[in-house]
Amino acid sequence: MSSTEPETPVARGRTAAWLTGVTVSSLVIGGIAGVIWSRIAPLPRYRILIDGGATMTEAGLAQIFGADAWYVVIGAVGGIIIGGAMWARFRKLGWIVPVGALAAAMMAGLTCWQVGVLLGPGRLEPRIAAANPGDYVPVALTLRSPVAIVVWAFAAVGVILIASALAPDDTEPRRERRRRMPAELPAPEGAAPDDLGEIVPEPQPIRE
Repeated sequence: MSSTEPETPVARGRTAAWLTGVTVSSLVIGGIAGVIWSRIAPLPRYRILIDGGATMTEAGLAQIFGADAWYVVIGAVGGIIIGGAMWARFRKLGWIVPVGALAAAMMAGLTCWQVGVLLGPGRLEPRIAAANPGDYVPVALTLRSPVAIVVWAFAAVGVILIASALAPDDTEPRRERRRRMPAELPAPEGAAPDDLGEIVPEPQPIRE
């Protein structure tokens, strides 16, 4: 039986623990980001008219994409956190680190999106239909530009690329620094090294 077979369950257990930890962390970060997004994203309001129609001011129309802007800001911060954590914890795994960070960031971005929508005011049409004239109805919290989710991935992978470029390469063996020694001079005639390795002249016999 090969000596590597007993290590297979251990390797599989570590891989499962790694995947579970990354998945749970991504969901937690995305959930927290979704709560923050639902609280700070600006939601312009429609004013219900007497005839049942709805109108919005020009300032409100300009804020329609404000929620997307805040999603991008939160995604950049969340991606940096994910990328930094992946690099700090798993940088020795090599190329799999940016791939894992990319998957984790996309998962967190999707979670943020869905949690934000769930915590938002809900679909606009039923709320307008149930509103009375003179009421103000905020728009639904949603991501109108789904491409904004890639900000999470760019931020996470970007942190890892920058860190890997600036960090020393741990795979190369450390080279011992050689101290520069002065050029050796020829030993004088009759000299011999002492116990410390230093060249000292041999004692001369005393002449009577």
